Amino acid sequence: MLVASLFIDIRALAADGVLFLREAGTVGMVVFFFVYVAAAILVVPMFFLTVAAGMVYGTAVGLLITLPAAMLGGVLAVLLARTIPAGHVVRMIEKRPVLRAIRDEVASRELRAVILSRLGP
Repeated sequence: MLVASLFIDIRALAADGVLFLREAGTVGMVVFFFVYVAAAILVVPMFFLTVAAGMVYGTAVGLLITLPAAMLGGVLAVLLARTIPAGHVVRMIEKRPVLRAIRDEVASRELRAVILSRLGP
């Protein structure tokens, strides 16, 4: 019974969120944009937010919100990853021979590494 009530509350919360976003107009779009950016930085699965954008704003406007938000979130995530933990990651790689070998291989064949990492999932 507790699980069923949890789902009802989540559904009600989602319905309230959809109503808020629809009624908020431009402010709702801006709020959704920044929530999407934050979710991209925090590596939250984006499927549900993308579907929600389509449901709330329609396909065209939803794409106009989510595509730039996903791009900005991805860029910010890379910038944060390269600055904040970079020293720790470099020290960790230097301590482990296997990670050093992977780093050297990726550095020598960057394009191939990017293509293979995208095809893997």
